[in-house]
Amino acid sequence: MEKYKIELSNQIYISLDTIYEHKKEYDQHSAIDFVSGFFDEVKKLSYLPHRGTNKPNNNRALIYKKHLIIYHIQEPDKVNVLDIIDPKQDTVASKYY
Repeated sequence: MEKYKIELSNQIYISLDTIYEHKKEYDQHSAIDFVSGFFDEVKKLSYLPHRGTNKPNNNRALIYKKHLIIYHIQEPDKVNVLDIIDPKQDTVASKYY
């Protein structure tokens, strides 16, 4: 099985921090689980990058706990993870579709 290299954008860390801070207000364990699970999902993209749905501009989206992990496959062997968004936030989501 081909393995893709994963690259995370700076925006990922900004978005994860915002999500973590919001979730932490209600349940810190849930916030920690969310961030940990996000990195587990991203690792899976190194083996299964085509499992997300197609989005405009050759981006793809993978659903993770009601959020979208937005990424771009750069053949032959790289996945650029661009952002994690709540699709209900139209102004943020509209950047990607």
